Amino acid sequence: MAKIRAFIAIEIPEETKKGLKRLLETLKTLCPIKAISWSKPETMHVTIKFLGDIEDADIEKISRTLQEAAKHATEFDITAKGIGAFPSPKSPRVVWVGIDGSGALKSLHAAIDKGLAQLAIPKNDKPFSPHLTLCRVREKAAGKGIREAIEKPDVKFEAAWKVTEITLFKSALKPDGALHTPLSTVKLGG
Repeated sequence: MAKIRAFIAIEIPEETKKGLKRLLETLKTLCPIKAISWSKPETMHVTIKFLGDIEDADIEKISRTLQEAAKHATEFDITAKGIGAFPSPKSPRVVWVGIDGSGALKSLHAAIDKGLAQLAIPKNDKPFSPHLTLCRVREKAAGKGIREAIEKPDVKFEAAWKVTEITLFKSALKPDGALHTPLSTVKLGG
């Protein structure tokens, strides 16, 4: 059976992508280091659950699970704000903008996780930490430059929007970045 790499996510609006593009341009100017892999705003999304490699035959079952979870959820507001880093700002490997969706986003994540567990898709071993990835630091030495850039007082970001749907995506890794193709989109409250 054929396998695909997949994830479940919330798409972000074009206006927010434009703001992220401006933020990334600022960061690249402040930190022009080659050992940093910058995200592309046009492919950014809020990951609810990374599935990894799944069977083609499971797409329909996963889509039904998302429909069931979405039935019990209502549309909610989400805010992207604050810049941080994993594992910590002092030792950045991934730099991100945080996501606050209050309890609604965490409830939706829990419902999806519970439904997927019935399909033998395991829960993540790390706590759910929604974010938008700005860049990945490939060499430890580059961490100091990006840390200094994100600590500047004028480097900030905030955007809010209403979440109305969730999407199951196929992700194909390409030399110039990942290509994300929607497989199934489900309206919340539907």
